[in-house]
Formats: sequence, structure tokens, C-alpha cells
Amino acid sequence: LRLVDLGERDLRAGESWERPSETPAAPPAASASVAAPSAPATKPAPIAARPSAAAPAVTAPAAPPASANGTRFAAAMSLFRQARWPDADAAFALFEREAATDPRAEDAAWLRAVARSRAGDAAGAAALAKRYLERYPQGLRRAEAEALAKGNEP
Repeated sequence: LRLVDLGERDLRAGESWERPSETPAAPPAASASVAAPSAPATKPAPIAARPSAAAPAVTAPAAPPASANGTRFAAAMSLFRQARWPDADAAFALFEREAATDPRAEDAAWLRAVARSRAGDAAGAAALAKRYLERYPQGLRRAEAEALAKGNEP
């Protein structure tokens, strides 16, 4: 794992990494360079066991807590997987409102249209597909949204 503001870390299969919850320090001077940590002599210690003093100061703003957005999205996906289409549509709509800047907002917009289509609301699905295309003209599901906007199944 290589991060500009935190240097390099070794991750092995099954390991994970979380950004330290330290308060961001002042950005380093423009002429300062970030030194990479030295290579370990033997098998690296687990990420959690490594001393945080070896890592350069955090300069990027901390990511917003993923728990609230992640929980909302996971709940909506669970409803979608259970084929509870109206509930999934409502849950994805809530996610879109509450987490509009989350990268999964595009997915939520598309999945709302799919859920509406699978619930039998062709007009509602077409309207949501058109809304998806307006918000994400180069979106991942563009071709499918264009077809759904014309009344075809996704």
C-alpha cells in the first residue's frame, strides 16, 4: 500500500489497513520530501503492530466515517438482494440524499431505476434512468440507462 501522505506499508493476504485517526498536521514545506520507511529485516510485523511514529505526518483530511454511509448502502443492497424492490428503492433514495458525495451514489441512482423496473413501474424506472443519465452522463451504466429510459428492461 503506497500513500503519498503516509509512505509505504506491506499488506499480506487477509490483512487490512485503516487510516490513523490522528488530527492532520500542517502540510510539510514544499521542499521537504517524504522518506520511504526502511525495508524490514525479516517478516514484517502486522500493520496494527507497527509504530505510528515511523509514518510521516498525515497531511490529507481524514476520510468521513464510512460507517454511516456504508451501513445505509449495505442495508439498501440487502433489500435489493431480497427482491424487496419498493423498500430497496426507498433505501437507495435515502442513501442518495444522505450521501450525495459518496462514490456509491452513482450505483444507488442506477439501482433505484432497476428496483423500480423490477417492481413493475416502467414509467418510474424510465424517469429514474433519465435522471441517472442527467447526473452521470458518462456513468458506468450509461448504455443500460439509455435502454431503460426508452422502456426496455435493464
